[in-house]
Amino acid sequence: MRVLHILGPIRPSGMERMLVSAAPYFAAAGVESHVFGRTDAANYSERLREAGYVVHMTSSQGMGSWRDLARTLRRGRFDVVHIHTEGKYLATVLAVVLASRGRARIVRTVHNVFNAQGLWLFKRRLQATLADPFVHVVVAPSDDVVRHERMFGRRPRLIYNWVDDEFFDVRRRRRNREEGASPAVGLIVGNCSEVKRHELALEAVSRLGHSVAHLGIETSASQQEAVLLDKLDQAGVVLVRGVGDPALIMSTASYFLMPSVWEGMGVALAEALVAGLPAVVSDSPGLQWSKGLPGVSMVPPLIDEWTAAIDELDSGPAPAALPIDFSASRGVSEYLSIYAG
Repeated sequence: MRVLHILGPIRPSGMERMLVSAAPYFAAAGVESHVFGRTDAANYSERLREAGYVVHMTSSQGMGSWRDLARTLRRGRFDVVHIHTEGKYLATVLAVVLASRGRARIVRTVHNVFNAQGLWLFKRRLQATLADPFVHVVVAPSDDVVRHERMFGRRPRLIYNWVDDEFFDVRRRRRNREEGASPAVGLIVGNCSEVKRHELALEAVSRLGHSVAHLGIETSASQQEAVLLDKLDQAGVVLVRGVGDPALIMSTASYFLMPSVWEGMGVALAEALVAGLPAVVSDSPGLQWSKGLPGVSMVPPLIDEWTAAIDELDSGPAPAALPIDFSASRGVSEYLSIYAG
C-alpha cells in the first residue's frame, strides 16, 4: 500500500512528530509512506526522511504548489491520500481526484477546533459541502473536534492522536526516580502564536519564581510573550528555549502548561500526560477531552487562577495508567483499517 500524507509547511509540530513515531508501525504493515509539504526554516523534512518517509517538497504557495502536488500524485500512483492541512481544502481534494483519476482513496483528518467566523465560516461550510462527497472518511482526533465538525453536517470517525513510544519510557523513569528538593520547572511545548497564548503561562511561572522550559518556534510570538521570555531568560530561569525534544525535558520538568485559546487534540498535552507530568490547561474549546483526566487542572484564562492552580499542583507520582490509549501502535492500527477500506 502506498500512502501520501499532504501537509502544509513541514515543521516540528504535533502531526509531523506523530508521523515520525508511526513510521515503524506503518512499515511493519507493508505501507510505503510518502509526505508532501512546503519547506520552512525548521527543516523537519530531514527528520521525516530519517524515519523512512519519502518526502516531496514544494517551495511555492501559489499555482506552482498545485503543479508540484499533481506531478507527485501522477508519478506516485498512491492507493491512499491522507489530507492533514486545512488550507485550500476543496482545491486540494479536487487536485487529488483529477491527478489520481479517482483511483486514490481520500482520507481527511481535521486536526483542530477551528473557531471560524464570518466569511471564514461561510467558506469552510461551502468547502466541506463541495469536497466531502469525494472523501471516503473524515477523521477527528478528539471528542471536541467530533462535536465541532457535526456543525458542518459531518459525522467524523474518532481516532485519538498518539505519542512516541519514548514517552512511556519517560513515565517509567519518572515513577522510579528519587524525590528531591529540586527547583520547580514549568514546561511549555508548542510553536508560538496568538492562539497558543503562552504569555499567560509565562506570567504565572514568573509570579511563582519557578524556572521554565519553552520548546517551540518563536517566529510568531506575540510582543508580550517575546518580552516575557527575554525577561525570564535574562534572569537565568529559562532552562531550555527553542526547538528541541520534549521527552528530554519531560524527564525532569515539574509540570506542563497549555494555555491555548483553542486546540484540536494537543499532542504535547498527550505527551505530558503519558510522561506523568501534572498539567494546567485552559478551559477552552479543543481541550475538553482532557477534563477529569488524572493530573489535569482545567482553569479559566485568568492570571490569578493560573498562578493558584500551578501552586496547588500535586507533585506526587503519576497514576499507573490513563483511560485513553495514546500509543502509536493503536493509532496506526485504526488508520490502517480506514486505509484498507
